[in-house]
Amino acid sequence: MDFFQAQDDARRRTKRMGVLFVLAVLSIAAALYAVVVGAKFFFLTKTSEQAPSIDLWQPDLLLWTLLGVVVLVVTCAATKIAQLRSGGGAVARSAGGRPVDLATSDPDERKLLNVVQEMSIASGTPMPEVFILEEEGINAFAAGFQPADAAIAITRGCIRNLTRDELQGVVAHEFSHILNGDMRLNIRLCGVLFGILAIAVLGRIVLRITAQSSMMRGSRRSKEGGGAMLAIFVVSLAIMAIGYIGVLFGRLIQSAISRQREFLADAAAIQFTRNPDSIGGALKKIGAHGTHGQIKNPHAEELAHCFFASAFKANFGGAFATHPPLDQRIRAIEPNWDGKFATAKRPSGSSPVQKPTGKATGQDPKAFMQSIGTLGAATILYAEKVREQIAPQLEKLQQSPEAARAALRALAIISGGAEDPEPQLKLLSEALDPAGIETVRAWIPELRNLDADRRFALL
Repeated sequence: MDFFQAQDDARRRTKRMGVLFVLAVLSIAAALYAVVVGAKFFFLTKTSEQAPSIDLWQPDLLLWTLLGVVVLVVTCAATKIAQLRSGGGAVARSAGGRPVDLATSDPDERKLLNVVQEMSIASGTPMPEVFILEEEGINAFAAGFQPADAAIAITRGCIRNLTRDELQGVVAHEFSHILNGDMRLNIRLCGVLFGILAIAVLGRIVLRITAQSSMMRGSRRSKEGGGAMLAIFVVSLAIMAIGYIGVLFGRLIQSAISRQREFLADAAAIQFTRNPDSIGGALKKIGAHGTHGQIKNPHAEELAHCFFASAFKANFGGAFATHPPLDQRIRAIEPNWDGKFATAKRPSGSSPVQKPTGKATGQDPKAFMQSIGTLGAATILYAEKVREQIAPQLEKLQQSPEAARAALRALAIISGGAEDPEPQLKLLSEALDPAGIETVRAWIPELRNLDADRRFALL
C-alpha cells in the first residue's frame, strides 16, 4: 500500500466534501431568498389594486437573507460546539467508559496502557486518558477537541481478541484521528448541522404559532385575514422543509467526510507502524467476530463517527454509513486479499517487546522538539525502548497521585540546574510535610540518571 498517496487522496476528497458543505449552506440561503421573494410578491398582490411586477434579482434582500442564515447557523453552531468541547474523558464516560487505573494489574489493561504510553512517547503528545468499554464487539474511539484533552476508549472485546501488534494498529489509527484534527473537524460539522437544523426548528415554531392563532380567531376575522395567515403558514412550512432537507444533505456529506477520514487514519496507522498486518488483521477479525464492532450502549450512538469500525447498523443502503465497508478498507491495505475474514481468537500471549541492550543515546534536543506531534515507525520503536527503560519509574508514578506530584517537583528542581537541591527543598518544606519532602528527595538522584527525553516521557 502506498500510504502517502492514500493519505493525499483522502485529504483531497475531504476538502471536496468541505466545499460541498459550504455550498449546501449557500443553497439553503438561496432557497430561503426565493421563499422571501415569493412571500413579498404575495403580500404586494393583496395590498395593491394593480398587479405588481416582480423583480427576481434583489441584491439587498439576498444580502440580508444570506446574512440572517449565516448569523443563525454560526450562532447555533458555536453554541453546540461549546457544549461538545467538554473534553474526551467526559465523552468517553457518557458512552459507558471506565477509566483504566494506571496501577492496574490486569494483564489486558496493562498491555493496553503500555501500547498507549508508547504512542504518546513516540509522538511527544500528552498521554490521553484511557477508558475501557465493557462491550464484546471489537471497536475503539478517540474523543476530545485537541491532544491536551483527548481520551481513547477501547472495548473489552478489542483487547481480548487482538494480538499486541493488532492492538497497536488500532491505537495508531486512533492517534491519527487525534493528531490530524479529525475529532475537531467532526465537532465542527456537528455544530454546522445543528445550525442548519435550527432553521427547520424556526420554521416549525412559526408554523405552530400560526396554526394556534388561526384556531383562536373567529370565523369572521378568519375570512378577513385568512389570506395573510395562509401565506405565513405556507412560508413557515417552506422554511421548515428547506431546513430539514438541508439537514438530510448535511448528514450525507458529513458521513462521506467521515468515511474519507477513516481511509486517512488507516493509511496513517500503516505509516506509523510500518506493519499493514496490524491494522489489516484487526479489520479481518472484526469481520469474523460474531458481533463485529457493535456497541450496545445507547449513549454511544451520537459518537458513531468516532469509532474505529461501524458501531451500528447502517440504513438507507449505507448512504448514512459513518465508515466504509470492511472489505473496502481491507482491500485498500491488501489489494490481493482473498476475501476471507480471520477468526477472532484470544491471543495466547502478547508479543514480547525486545529488551534494549545497553543505554540508548538521547535524541538531539532540536530534532526531538521538531518531532513532537508526529509519529513514525522509528519513533514507535524508540518509544518502546524508552518505556522499557523507565518502567521502574513508571511503576512508582502509577502508585498514587502523591508519587506523581513528588516526581514533578523533583523534575522542577533538576531543571533549575542547581547541584545542591537543599535550598529548594527547604522552600518546599513550607508547603509539604517531612514525608513529602523525603519522597521528593528520593526522586532527585533517580531522575538525574535519566536522559532528557526519558524525563520528558515521564513528564
